[in-house]
Amino acid sequence: MPRLAGGETVILADGDYGSLSISRSSYSEAVTFVAENQKGAKFSSITLRDSNGYHFDGIEAEWFTGHYNFRDLSIINSKIGGTLSLRGGDGIVVHNSDIGGGVGGKIQPHAVRFMDVSNFELTGNYLHEVTVDVLNITGDSHHGLIEGNLIYDVISEPGIHPDLFQMFGAKGKTPHDLVIRNNVAIDDVGTGNQAAQGFFFTDYQGVGYQNILVENNIISSGAVNSLTIRGATENVKFLDNHVISNANGGAGTIRLGLNNEGLTVEGNLARQWYIENEGHGATIGDNHLYGDADITDIIRGSDRNDWKSYLPAAKSEAAFGSRYGAQDLLKLLLEGSAPSVDTSATTILPTTVLSHDDRITMRGLNDGRHKVIEHSDGLSLPEGTIELSFSTSTNHWTRTILSKHNASETPGISLSVTRGRLELEIEDSAGTKTIALKEDMENQKKYDISLSFNGHRVEAWLDGNLVGSVASDFSFEQNRDPLLIGGRNEAIVGADVDLSSPFHGRIDKIAIHDKAMSASQLEAFKAGQPVVVPANTTPPVRDAVSTVLSHAALITMRGLDDGRHKVIEHSQVLAIDAGTIEVTFSTSTNHWSRSIFSKESSGQGHEFGLTVTRGRLELFFGGETGLQRHVLKDGMLNGQDYQFQLSFDGKTVNAWLDGLNVGSFASSFTLADSTNPLLIGGRNNAAPGEPVEIFEPFHGRISNLAIHDEAMDPQELAQYKADALEAKGVPTAPAEAASSQSLLHWIQEMTKDGIDLDEFVLNEDGQIIDISLEARTIESQPVFTMDDTLVFRGFQGAGEIVEHESSMELATGVITAKFSTSKTDYERTVFSKESGEMGDDIAVFVKGGRLHIEVEDGSKKGVISAPVEAGAYYDLKIGFDGRTVEAWLNGKHSGSMASAFNLANNAEALVIGAGNKGLRGEVDVIASYHGRIHEVSFYQEELTNSGELPVSFIDLGDLNLVPTQWSDLY
Repeated sequence: MPRLAGGETVILADGDYGSLSISRSSYSEAVTFVAENQKGAKFSSITLRDSNGYHFDGIEAEWFTGHYNFRDLSIINSKIGGTLSLRGGDGIVVHNSDIGGGVGGKIQPHAVRFMDVSNFELTGNYLHEVTVDVLNITGDSHHGLIEGNLIYDVISEPGIHPDLFQMFGAKGKTPHDLVIRNNVAIDDVGTGNQAAQGFFFTDYQGVGYQNILVENNIISSGAVNSLTIRGATENVKFLDNHVISNANGGAGTIRLGLNNEGLTVEGNLARQWYIENEGHGATIGDNHLYGDADITDIIRGSDRNDWKSYLPAAKSEAAFGSRYGAQDLLKLLLEGSAPSVDTSATTILPTTVLSHDDRITMRGLNDGRHKVIEHSDGLSLPEGTIELSFSTSTNHWTRTILSKHNASETPGISLSVTRGRLELEIEDSAGTKTIALKEDMENQKKYDISLSFNGHRVEAWLDGNLVGSVASDFSFEQNRDPLLIGGRNEAIVGADVDLSSPFHGRIDKIAIHDKAMSASQLEAFKAGQPVVVPANTTPPVRDAVSTVLSHAALITMRGLDDGRHKVIEHSQVLAIDAGTIEVTFSTSTNHWSRSIFSKESSGQGHEFGLTVTRGRLELFFGGETGLQRHVLKDGMLNGQDYQFQLSFDGKTVNAWLDGLNVGSFASSFTLADSTNPLLIGGRNNAAPGEPVEIFEPFHGRISNLAIHDEAMDPQELAQYKADALEAKGVPTAPAEAASSQSLLHWIQEMTKDGIDLDEFVLNEDGQIIDISLEARTIESQPVFTMDDTLVFRGFQGAGEIVEHESSMELATGVITAKFSTSKTDYERTVFSKESGEMGDDIAVFVKGGRLHIEVEDGSKKGVISAPVEAGAYYDLKIGFDGRTVEAWLNGKHSGSMASAFNLANNAEALVIGAGNKGLRGEVDVIASYHGRIHEVSFYQEELTNSGELPVSFIDLGDLNLVPTQWSDLY
């Protein structure tokens, strides 16, 4: 593209072009990219930022995103499987394109989202099959034409109120100057958990809706709000629309809310009105309401997914020639100018790529009875189903039934029985997840299990019942390991199988098929029947989320019933059937049971809670099958901050600690029927309805507890929180705000619109007393950082070599490292900057169960050490100033020594994951690491006496904050 001057047409040959990101690239005359063959040029994503003059014709993309200052963009004759999301653009044309339906079998919340987009045309497109809103136009979007589109079907999840077409205001602006004409909008009420609303225009801001024409549209939904508006203040017209009920009941409704003094409603065909306060100023002309009449007397057909059904019946009051409904559109459709809708079920044709019917009987020994099936191209599956039957003879150790992995971190999978618990372990791009499928496995009992994966989710069925489901991009596409029946493979890539955890029992059969199937679909396939995927079983994804509770205030407790705990009485907003709970905590003592939070009372079900008992993190929760208790982690460390996250959806409970999955359990647990208080810092021993009687009071610190009304994994939660801040207009603290004065100005700008929840800390009376740490501090910036997780296996010669940079030559500074170790026996180096000669050198290594920080100052050597455990996560800070070296591990002072060590004259390479015994300027690695290293950074700063890097704080008094009561915040 740098060679293009503008005005050219670039022909794209068929192929996969991956991800295209364009930033700050503009042409006065647009460049056109045309696929040589329609949809033959494929992109995983296309992103435009601050760029002008790009036309795309006939391409296919999974995602298309435009950010902020972009102009002159067109997308025609193209396919976008995910979401077309444009923000802040001008001069946009989207025409004759297929948008929606999902990516890799996973549908998305929206087909088209326009925010603050001006001078646009959205015409002749097929927008379809999402989970929230098919078409979403918000904020200062204006001067647009939305015409001739087929807007089809929302497949919603429980608790969602979806829309075919939604508009609302944002940042003080409301969409205006729009023509919405000749569109067909249909929701298939047979899909999803809740019928979609039709055209839903509410939540206006600023001057409200102005200069909008909604004309000659067919709107067919199963929800009361079929055509709804609030806030039509000037020149808004609803003319000649078909508003048809797509279900038995109260749909087909034109709903007029408040502040509609600028609205005219005339010539529409609808089932009924729902008028609030007489439409609050709306002008209602001649419309036809068919009420409870037989629908076949009004329109010709009963198949609501076929536009021909909406042709008026011959003797209807809305017959051709009358003035009611979308007659002009129907005449255009009769002339063949609209796309058809195919909502029939999909039939998939699986193929069995591997079948092993020979029984394998093993005795828990490495005696050659296991089976090794070498990898073949037929097993490189993006999706698939694994099925097998087995029975155990002993299960008190880890006994692996099946695995396809090795000792590396490539995507892999293993199924094992560990101390009577059936566990599935998955390695994917996010790390390793262990899912508990069943407790108390019985010896000598035959079990049938099937595992499906599709690149987005892994699911497990045991004896026909779903027992595990987790979001994961795991697949066999990148896996070249042998399939091992009867054990795990601990060999490195390409080496012969190194068997561990040999099975003890019988494995009767195994088969692998190339399509992801549920247990019932698998049974149909094995019976020779067609495998049908109904339209309403497309895998759902997380969609619109709300934070129903946020308690950011820090609670410090001393293990006493002294009133420091927090009681939050139950409210209806907490009665959710799917949700995510997050909290940050650290313990001061953990030798007794100390409860972090709970929602229970004595003798009532649906209870749950999180406790630390004798160093073990334990979770308990109720459901239809009774109370479950699970140990999530042994060896919890006092004084260390932990981030805990729990999700539930009525089928599965998942738990994460510091982003790692520590448990997945089949359970019907929800909060839908729980009326107990939420108790932060203890458990409640009182009877239902009685004042809280605290026991197991916490000893430590608790903060940032929040509850959200959708089940999310850590990645989804992080994205939701980022989206929520963006939606509220909260920017990230600018890097240039290096002083208190400039940061103060930024916070004042951020808070002037009344942002009041996530950014503030509250006292126990619910008053704002402080701005949260994220909003009021700027951390020191490193002069060098490696913040990508590196995995080492202790192999000789391994290490990551970073050439010396002048920025590392520090007379005073701080070095930080974040790591976890798998082995603590032999010498294993986290990082080093040294040579085999005397000089100012440093090496940090694990040996004999301790972490050693070894420095040389040219004449003598000194060591600071601290105990470490295999598997634990550590945050290390080392400060030096040419006189003293200080060390802090997980926030605790680990030692200091007098030393002239500094890095002002050290020009050696930085070696991450190994030591260096080479002479000056050379690298000869030794003592290679075994574990993970997440970060190594150098700062030109000094450590404070609390072991923290300095930050810039704001004087709260300068902000003039108004105290806000807790009850006002939700």
